[in-house]
Amino acid sequence: VPKYSDRNQFFSAQLPELLRVTYDRLHLFPLVTAGPGDPLIHVPGSDGRKQLEAIARANGFTLEVKVAPNLVENSEKEPGFNMLGIFVRRNNFK
Repeated sequence: VPKYSDRNQFFSAQLPELLRVTYDRLHLFPLVTAGPGDPLIHVPGSDGRKQLEAIARANGFTLEVKVAPNLVENSEKEPGFNMLGIFVRRNNFK
């Protein structure tokens, strides 16, 4: 979903809805948004990453970002296209 969406639409509507309907965990791959010159959203400390983390927390999830296991040794992907976002529901979320 994020790969085909502009950043604003993904953050404001799509990610919150995906998390709303997720029971336990959500894997998003690749963790990039569409658009020429769109900044990478997985980079620690970036505005995009802060927004991902804030949306995850607000919906009762934690976020882990890592290189997709099947692409660990593949360096031919464009930046960001090898990143996997794993959202896991916290047990104390009501």
